[in-house]
Amino acid sequence: MKKIEAIIRKNKLQDVMSALVKHGINAMTVIEVQGRGSEPRPTIAYRGATAEQPLVPHIKIEIIVDEGKADSVLDVIFQNAHTGASGDGRILVTNLESVVRIRTGEVSDATTDVDEVPGARGRAQQVASQRTPVTPLGAPNWAGPRTFAGTDEAAMSYWLNH
Repeated sequence: MKKIEAIIRKNKLQDVMSALVKHGINAMTVIEVQGRGSEPRPTIAYRGATAEQPLVPHIKIEIIVDEGKADSVLDVIFQNAHTGASGDGRILVTNLESVVRIRTGEVSDATTDVDEVPGARGRAQQVASQRTPVTPLGAPNWAGPRTFAGTDEAAMSYWLNH
């Protein structure tokens, strides 16, 4: 699996998001960031005074995709974020070793593409079964319910069993 991080102009967010959704990529994280690249610092004017803006606001989009889709997602982002002017941003691609779903504790072996390789689902489950299971509410990482004034026994038993 690959993690694609695209740092783009703020005004290109809707174009990139709608193109990704049309391409079948619905899951993404969007973050407002500030930074500075190699372009010259922009100046801002406020009440007649001009000053250099040390950091430029941008948007960061994070997407996790299978290796087979990574090139097409890169093309979609580039085609919709490119203006040709300084400050268009960057696209970063990172290999992922594994992914843990916090809700269930399920560990996905990111090196195996389960959908494309015959028998890979069984191998992925074997690899996951060899790992120490991550249970979100297991004894090592959960100290138990906190006691608050007004809690009753039914609420306590619910939290112990869920």
